[in-house]
Amino acid sequence: MLCHRLRDVFVFTALLAGASGPAIGQVEGLDEVYRGEATETGARTALGALNEALPNPAGDSQCLPEPAAHADQMMRLHTELMLASLACEESWGSDQLYAQYAQFTYRMQTLLENGLEEMRRHLTRQGASDSLAAFDSYRTAIANEEAQELRELGTVTYCNMMSYRFDSLIDARPEQFEDYVEDVTGRLLSRVGVCGN
Repeated sequence: MLCHRLRDVFVFTALLAGASGPAIGQVEGLDEVYRGEATETGARTALGALNEALPNPAGDSQCLPEPAAHADQMMRLHTELMLASLACEESWGSDQLYAQYAQFTYRMQTLLENGLEEMRRHLTRQGASDSLAAFDSYRTAIANEEAQELRELGTVTYCNMMSYRFDSLIDARPEQFEDYVEDVTGRLLSRVGVCGN
């Protein structure tokens, strides 16, 4: 079971007013999925309720200042691992993927908390009056984006594409994950430059 401090950080109860799709607080059980605490059945049900129409309040991920870009990439990688853990059991022949994701989430607790705080600061700088609600919508939006990719590619192709990344990261130590996030962020920013936000 994840410690209570992570539970407190990942409480997603506030809703973004006027959002065009469900926020995490509106999708029953999705906050537990992100914490790795949901049952696998509950996780599948929550992810099935996502709506890809929700806009990302963080804006274009290719145009974020470096600290926010780093946090964004960390949140995206965490989301990819979550979705792969639920979608790829049959393709990869393992019924332990979601349990591995939960263990990964526990090991990365401090990094994920730091990423969450940085994204909340970024959203506040962007004018969000309620950074928790904005983060709620942001996290739902990136889950929607990843779920849309799964739908578009199909399970077999998606799981083939995710196999190396999942295997490379799921048993990583925090410093290894941090190095990977730094590398991904550096490559992203070298292609697009750093925005001045």
